[in-house]
Amino acid sequence: MQFHIVMCFCLMNIYTIAKRYKNQKQRDSAKMAEFCKMPEEMVVPILSRLLPKSLMRFKCIHKSWHSLIDSPQFISKHLHFHNNLSSSTTTLFKRPVMRRTDTENEEIVCSFLNLRNANDGDEDNLHYDIKDLEFPPAMGLKTRGQFIEIPNKCYHNCAYIIGHCDGIFCLTLYAASDLVLYNPAIKEFKFLAESCLQDKNIGSVGFGYDPKSADYILVSVVSYGEQYYNDDRLVIDPMRAEVYTMSTDCWREIKIHNLETETTFFWPRHFQVYFKGSCYWLAHEKRKEFITLYDRLEEYYIWEAIVCFDTANRIFHNILVPDCLYEFPMHDLDLTVWNDSIALFGFYRGGSRPFDIWVMDSFDDGHNSSWIKQLSVDIAKSPIPLALWESNEILLVFTHTQIALYSFVTEKFQYLPLYGASFFQAFPYVDSIVPVKM
Repeated sequence: MQFHIVMCFCLMNIYTIAKRYKNQKQRDSAKMAEFCKMPEEMVVPILSRLLPKSLMRFKCIHKSWHSLIDSPQFISKHLHFHNNLSSSTTTLFKRPVMRRTDTENEEIVCSFLNLRNANDGDEDNLHYDIKDLEFPPAMGLKTRGQFIEIPNKCYHNCAYIIGHCDGIFCLTLYAASDLVLYNPAIKEFKFLAESCLQDKNIGSVGFGYDPKSADYILVSVVSYGEQYYNDDRLVIDPMRAEVYTMSTDCWREIKIHNLETETTFFWPRHFQVYFKGSCYWLAHEKRKEFITLYDRLEEYYIWEAIVCFDTANRIFHNILVPDCLYEFPMHDLDLTVWNDSIALFGFYRGGSRPFDIWVMDSFDDGHNSSWIKQLSVDIAKSPIPLALWESNEILLVFTHTQIALYSFVTEKFQYLPLYGASFFQAFPYVDSIVPVKM
């Protein structure tokens, strides 16, 4: 550990000297060559521990380091190191802010919350940093510093974060069709090509990584509405799906096998998380046809489910939720990654509202899925759960207008200086140098 700290100081000194030579126009190529004679097997482990901002500076020292830092092998190693940091975690929040008096439009702000242990074993000694995110003006959002203006109170679509994968966010701008990939650590973004499925009614988009082709993908499931017939029948139009790959910058239609049965279909209503080659949505199983409109009003959906998309094989699966949720379908739940597993967490809407965490123990193409209840606890003040921090069993919650941490161990709240209105989004985040422009 001390060796790596010393070497990082050495690298920072090299950067300082190189910068001084550049500013004074006295760069000595022989001296720079000496600096860069460090063996690659020594340089790579050290550089992979640095944050993206520092790495971008080191790229200007020498061509060999520029090539090294831009190489897929180094990018992967850097990502692997920062994905496995257990002492800290970062969450990105999107939140509405207080209304300004000089405009009729509301505003939102995105903030990074970094939580870290003090390494003294004290559960109460948890430190945090908060930093607001500023979007590049060229992205097209109407901003004032870190504040994003929302026209016509359109909270849902404005800078709506669809998902996060390896330091890259997929988000919309001011309309659901305006999709952008953005890596804030290297300030690089990319507008997505136009969809190949036109005239759709609504759609649900997921974002993840294809380990087979080593490519980042989006998958979109779309609906074309419904048809009314003279005999009062209501028939739901068939769903369609498409996949976008970042390397080709284009969409391609795919099959929707396993998203429908003879009489029903599974609608992936809300994308939740990408994990180990699969994208996960909370879903509803719905009937394809209703005898009358009133039947549809009485039974909007049959029950809740989970839709999973295998990014490598381009196959959908449907997953059963815990049995008790079918008996009492009144839960406000979300999916997340917790202790290296897919987990459901949230509150039961009836009665005392206990907070539950269910971990998926096994999954076999959606036909056989098993869940284990890991936690059930009553939390005072009935907060809205936002995210879990797996290393300390800390729950990030929204209480009235403020974000707080709740410890399952001490059963105490720790309030943070993060305020907002009723609509929040929260996503785990990792610093990376993964490019979005290929």
